[in-house]
Amino acid sequence: MLGAEALARWNHPTEGVLATELFFQVAEKYGVIREIGERVMRDACAEAAGWPDDSLIVRVNLSAEEIVSEHTVDVVRTSLLASGLAPHRLCLEVTEWAATDDIDRSEIVMRGLKELGVELTLEDFGTGGSSLAGLRRLPIDSLKIDPSLVGDLGGDDDDESVGFVRLITSLADALALAVVGQGVQTEAQADVLRLLGCASAQGDLFGRTAPPADLLAMMT
Repeated sequence: MLGAEALARWNHPTEGVLATELFFQVAEKYGVIREIGERVMRDACAEAAGWPDDSLIVRVNLSAEEIVSEHTVDVVRTSLLASGLAPHRLCLEVTEWAATDDIDRSEIVMRGLKELGVELTLEDFGTGGSSLAGLRRLPIDSLKIDPSLVGDLGGDDDDESVGFVRLITSLADALALAVVGQGVQTEAQADVLRLLGCASAQGDLFGRTAPPADLLAMMT
C-alpha cells in the first residue's frame, strides 16, 4: 500500500450517499466548486496526518477551476500548515484536459504548488491529446494512465491498448516521470502493467472506496 485517494461524497438527506460525478456538475453550475474543493483539501490533509504510517501519501483531485486559480496555492499551503502533513505526502491530481486547456495559467499555478513541495500528477492520461511541448512545460511528477486504456489489458484483444500503454511508459521514461495505472480491476491487468514498466497502480483490485474510519482500521 502506497497511499489513498480522497474522494468527495455527499450524504444526501433523501438520496443517500452520492458519488462525486453525481453532484460536481451541479456544484460547478452554482459556483460552489471552490468551497467544496477547499473542504476536501483540508479534510484530506488532516486525515492523512493522522495515519499511523507516515510514508503513505494522500491523493487529492483538483478541478478545472482550481488548476487555473492562484488561490489554490494558498488553500494547499494553509491545509498543510493546519494539519502538519509533510508536503511530500500530498499528491495533487489534475486531468490531462484540465491542465492543458489553459496551459499558461495552469503552469503558473502548478509551479506555485511545486514550490510548496507537493507532488503533481496528470491523470486520465492518454485521451486528452496533449502535446510533448505542453507536457514539458508542466512541472509534473507522474502520469496516471486513463482507465479506458487499462480496461482492455489482459484480454484477448488488448494489442491496441498494450501499444498505447507502452508508448506512455516510454514517454514517461524519456521525461523522467513515474507512471500509475488507473482503474485496475483484475490481476491480469496488473500483470500487464507491471510488464510494461508501470511501477504502481490503483483500482478496485487493491481496495474499494471506504470511509476514513474504515481506511484507518485497515492501516492499523
